[in-house]
Parts: sequence; structure tokens; C-alpha cells
Amino acid sequence: MRVSTKIAILFWAASLAGACGPQGATHENQRAPAAKIKMDLDEVRSKLVAAGIPATAIRPGKDPDYDIDILILSPTDQMLAKADRDAMAKLQIDSHYAFDFATEEQRVAFAPFVVAENARRDREAAIAVLSQDGKLDKVPRFDGREPMSAFAHRLEQFCGFEPGEALRVVDLHWLEFNNPSFGRETAVAQAEGRSIESFWCLKRVIDATGLSRHFIGNRFRNPDDAT
Repeated sequence: MRVSTKIAILFWAASLAGACGPQGATHENQRAPAAKIKMDLDEVRSKLVAAGIPATAIRPGKDPDYDIDILILSPTDQMLAKADRDAMAKLQIDSHYAFDFATEEQRVAFAPFVVAENARRDREAAIAVLSQDGKLDKVPRFDGREPMSAFAHRLEQFCGFEPGEALRVVDLHWLEFNNPSFGRETAVAQAEGRSIESFWCLKRVIDATGLSRHFIGNRFRNPDDAT
């Protein structure tokens, strides 16, 4: 699956999962899903043109793996570099259309803008929920001095997990989820009507405090952090 399409699928699936929580839940999920009605194609096209993508470089298509509507964009590299990619990222998420590009280089260049916009929304939503619950000032925060293993256990305890149940420390400084199937098992629990508040607590703290930069997948994004 191509990079930009894959990211869009993940965001789309996440919004659906948020809408399928237990009945009667208030904010059991991270945030309300985005609007379920897809934007009109002409509206999306118009906004892409306003962002700097020529109309002649936009054509509709279908993702071959998921059979969903996508827009295939074929600007020149110079056009894409000058385009408002922040606005394009917001549009991709809001419209529920995945954007694909003519080259792998363009897919890779655009993907971080979508990731950053989604992270911004997640952070705002997490802070809002934690504030509403009166927990924002109480959440564990990593200060760089505390051993990561001690912090991980403190975070797990805050969210109702046993030590080592959700997180593990890699090479002393980096976090990852303890079980590769953690996300899938959480989705199954939600589908069965079991509470997954501990998972959402963990995600909200990660989103609100920027803890994701300490996960192993981000190890070499900042050379100064490559311990």
C-alpha cells in the first residue's frame, strides 16, 4: 500500500473505531469522529486548487486494496513544494478522501504533514478531555531525568495497568507497546463492549504530553535523541 493512502486508511479507521464505543459512553473514546458525510468531490478539488495544486493535476481514483475513493495528484515537485501542504493535510483528513501522488518521493514528502495535523488534533482533543476530567495537572510527565522504566510504570499505574502490562522499555531510553497485538486486542475488547478506558487514558497522556517522540519508532528522527 502506498504511503499516503495507508496513512489515510489508518485515520479513517480510527475515526470509525471512535464512533463504535460502548453505548452511553461520554468521552470513552479520544474524540468525536470527523464528519461522516464526505465532502463533494468538486469542493475538494476546488480547495486543492486553492492550496496550489492545478486542476489538471487532480483526478479521481480507487484504492485497489480497500476499494475507497482517492484523489490522485500529479503536480511537479516544484508545484508541490510551493503548495500549502498544511491546508492539504487538513483537507485530506476532513474530506475523507485519501490523496495519492504520482511518485514515491512526493508521497513521502507529503506524509509528515498529515501526521503532524493528526497529532495536533489528537493533542487538542486529549488536553480537552483531561481538562474536563480534572486530570491534566495530574498526568505523569517525562522530564528526561527519571529512568524511563520508572516513568513507564508510573504511567501504567496512572492508567490502571499493571507494571509491564502495556509498555516496555528498549535500550533504557525508549518506549514501545509491550504486545504487538495490543491495538488489535483493544479493538476486540471494545467490539465486545468491554471498557477500554485504560487504553484511552494511555493514548490521551501520550498525545497531550508529546510522549510519542520517546517511542522507539522515532528513535532516529532527531539525531540528538539517538542514544
